[in-house]
Amino acid sequence: MVAHLDGLDRIQGRNLWWGGHAVPGAWDIEGGAFALGANLKWWRDNFGSDELAEAEAQGRSVYSVMVDKAATSPAGANGLLFHSFLTSQVTPYYDAASKGGWLGLGIHHTRADMLRALLEGCAHEMRMVVDAFRSDIVGGITDLRLTGGGTKSDGFAQLMTDIIGLPTKVTRERECTVLGAAILGAYGAGAFASIDDAVGAMVNVEGEFTPSESTAKLYDELHQVYRGMYEAMARAGQYDALAEVSARYF
Repeated sequence: MVAHLDGLDRIQGRNLWWGGHAVPGAWDIEGGAFALGANLKWWRDNFGSDELAEAEAQGRSVYSVMVDKAATSPAGANGLLFHSFLTSQVTPYYDAASKGGWLGLGIHHTRADMLRALLEGCAHEMRMVVDAFRSDIVGGITDLRLTGGGTKSDGFAQLMTDIIGLPTKVTRERECTVLGAAILGAYGAGAFASIDDAVGAMVNVEGEFTPSESTAKLYDELHQVYRGMYEAMARAGQYDALAEVSARYF
């Protein structure tokens, strides 16, 4: 997650990192969740044969099929949670030893529950990043936009919005790193008089999402469990213990 600030006077706390910006005089503020897209790819590659076959038969993206299948499970995935830390947890805990996994898995859970829990787990981790921005930047977040390939699915964008609990927007061009480079290149080539002019011409909001009131309490409570389970395992040293055993045998 990235924020644009005109100065560092609004920064409080130590959950985020910051550095120079391509715009003179501005600052780039960041928090990370390194494996959100990788979680979906991991499912596709290891468990997604059904979704791959369905996507090929229908001429659709396998990820769209995954989101549709997850939607057949209710919000909260029948009480199943998924820690999405497949490459460790970044903001706000910065815990290199942490690992992912399903929590609360029971005999009653289905494949759709597991898939929905995976998607919701990604959103819960992103909520932790968003909460770090809200707590560490005076005034909080003024405009929250979702980017990346996952936002091509309205279902996934809505799920992310519901769990984060804030209104969100998506832009026409989802790959914002590429778009940012194009904006700077266009300005540098003289196509625009200023970077602001280039942004105004090239950044277009395509959709807006509002958190569902019907799931707000459920997701708030599940989010506290999501964080609490991580914190309990980390305090008990179980991630480190697992890493030590793994290093000896694998």
